[in-house]
Amino acid sequence: MLQCSTNFEIDKGVITRKLLMFQACSRLSKIVLQTPWYEFVASVHTNFMESQVLQDTVKPFRVSIEGNIGAGKSEMIKHFSGFTDVNAHMEPVSEWCNVQGHNLLELLYKNLNRHNFMFQNYVQLTRLKTQMHQTNKRVHMFERSLQSNRFCFVEMAHNCGQLLGAEYVVLCKWYEWMQQNFDIQLDLIVYLRGSPELCYERVQRRKRPEESSVSLGYMQKLHESYEHWLLQTKPTAPVLVIDVNKEMDRVKQDYIRYQSYILGHTKLNSDTVKWGPFEESIIV
Repeated sequence: MLQCSTNFEIDKGVITRKLLMFQACSRLSKIVLQTPWYEFVASVHTNFMESQVLQDTVKPFRVSIEGNIGAGKSEMIKHFSGFTDVNAHMEPVSEWCNVQGHNLLELLYKNLNRHNFMFQNYVQLTRLKTQMHQTNKRVHMFERSLQSNRFCFVEMAHNCGQLLGAEYVVLCKWYEWMQQNFDIQLDLIVYLRGSPELCYERVQRRKRPEESSVSLGYMQKLHESYEHWLLQTKPTAPVLVIDVNKEMDRVKQDYIRYQSYILGHTKLNSDTVKWGPFEESIIV
């Protein structure tokens, strides 16, 4: 009697499992029959990849280092790249300078009116790749961002008449699409603020071939564009302003002084925090 009862329970369990499998397969069959096969396979793959990303990664603290040419962005990236919990990315200048043999950066500086749209399009692509780079480190730091490309460089080119109306709209639409479909939000913007004249002197001293055509006038306009974006409007991330109108050794002291903010250990409570001689008070 006991043996018969046990066998019945086992058979009942098997039957129950098979029934559940049949019901699941029936539901799956309906989905497959109602959906083109390629869409179904793609959706399954996408859902799996999304679940893996959610399980395996934690969103890092994203910080973008911003500033004029020659402001010292690369130096700051180099400094923090030595930290074990920082994943740091320089601007992919070498990639811009060799797109299947074409030096896009050199072309841009030689003829801003002709090549701006092409350059900004390609830069947006490379910045998206950088900003969406998966890392298991706590801090993701990069030199400039999709945000500066859209609200600083594209706006400057448009205001200077270096982009046609249609070209400007296309670049804005590209940014809107990326913003809606990817998590590109920044947690902090570090603005290395220096006079365009001093930055121009530094550019002249380092003599990078691709920067040989950069004019002081261009850098003055870029400075004005940064000032408008970061200090006169309301960016979507807190802004830490560091004065770079001084020797590099003193600037590096500020790296240490504000390290807790830069690495996200201490969060800023305001949209913009200004430091140095430009505004002595700290807004928190």
